[in-house]
Amino acid sequence: MFIQEKLVILSTKGRLAGSNLRMAESVNIGKRVVGEGKPVFIIAEISANHGQDFDRAVELVRKAKECCADAVKFQAYTPDTLTIKNIFA
Repeated sequence: MFIQEKLVILSTKGRLAGSNLRMAESVNIGKRVVGEGKPVFIIAEISANHGQDFDRAVELVRKAKECCADAVKFQAYTPDTLTIKNIFA
């Protein structure tokens, strides 16, 4: 039996500094194979531009499809979830 040890090296700030892990040469996203030598997989960044409005989000997805995007990425957040509340107030 062969056991390969996995080594991950973190910097003093907790960021990845090195590793013996290898990235997969390709990944499957739905029925698509994404990797070297494969067609580009385009992800449209919608972010929070939908303004929490469902109809606007649908419109943006349709526009992304018209522009040949393969997928879309959303963010659903409100400003109050992005800040730390002042516990000393």
